[in-house]
Amino acid sequence: ERGSLRLGHGGASLRIVGPSGSVEHARSFLPGSGYSPVSALVLRKADGTGLFIFPAGDATAAAVSHRLRWTYHRVPETGRPFSQAGDRSVERVAIDLP
Repeated sequence: ERGSLRLGHGGASLRIVGPSGSVEHARSFLPGSGYSPVSALVLRKADGTGLFIFPAGDATAAAVSHRLRWTYHRVPETGRPFSQAGDRSVERVAIDLP
């Protein structure tokens, strides 16, 4: 199938099994409803190549997994516009951290 492949809405458990049948790596992905919003302060490097994320309070003390979401505006209000293969549309990204 072409395009973006996505896991089901109920989450998923994936395993990589070696030739001997032993599980070499396993990872579970929570469904979208398994995450709750958390307030955080983000400190970004001036050139945009790095950042630190500081959770507010102890909201993440019991959290097992985190989902970070970003929206990249390729045409900022000020400064130089960016594009990827001529595309300057908004890009949304999500990263799951176990």
